[in-house]
Amino acid sequence: MKKYLLALLSSLLMSVSAHATMVTYNYTATVYFIYNYDYTKPAPLTPDSIALTDGVISVGNVLQGQFSYDTATPLHANPDTYGATYIGAAPRLAATAQFSRGVTFASDTGAAKANIQIYDNHESLHDYLWLDAYSGTGADQRALTFNFASEDEAVMDGKNIPDSLSGFDRRFMYFSGKLSPTSFYDVLARIDSLTPMATAVPEPETYAMLLAGIGLVGWTAHKRKKAVAAI
Repeated sequence: MKKYLLALLSSLLMSVSAHATMVTYNYTATVYFIYNYDYTKPAPLTPDSIALTDGVISVGNVLQGQFSYDTATPLHANPDTYGATYIGAAPRLAATAQFSRGVTFASDTGAAKANIQIYDNHESLHDYLWLDAYSGTGADQRALTFNFASEDEAVMDGKNIPDSLSGFDRRFMYFSGKLSPTSFYDVLARIDSLTPMATAVPEPETYAMLLAGIGLVGWTAHKRKKAVAAI
């Protein structure tokens, strides 16, 4: 019984910790630029729209979706001088997108390439937070990247992943994938709104009731054991 109670209490505490580090936002955005890179052509194209297998994306299209990330994601210093200052694999990162003309995106659960990056750029005076989500593999792979920037160093402190995005004054996102073996696209969108979603963390009263219930179960089991021993 003691082992059972300890396991239950440990599970409860782990649940509290897991909930407390997850951040979720709903968003809306507007497409403002499209790149089409083709290795067989000397320069990238900038079309007004591109046709994908599940719909069309055009400049001016509105999209909406949701993303979640874990502020406890471990980050490490990036040895690449031209890359992020800190980077870390983010298997709990999740994102969705619904474009107004049919195209959709839903990240793969636990995607191996999903990551969180922090750029601590002292020269440009902007610090960046990048969230990279992926779906599919090979020619079918798509990526959805969220880019948040701020000149205020108080918004992002070192490699600590912020639990609020309200202080970032520059908010963009990129949607990319392949059109053919030699051609791929980048869709740039400006994030118009961010709405934080309440994390489902039980109130202190709920924990008190749960712990009281566990204590009652333990006390009842203890009394029953003494009663059986007395027979």
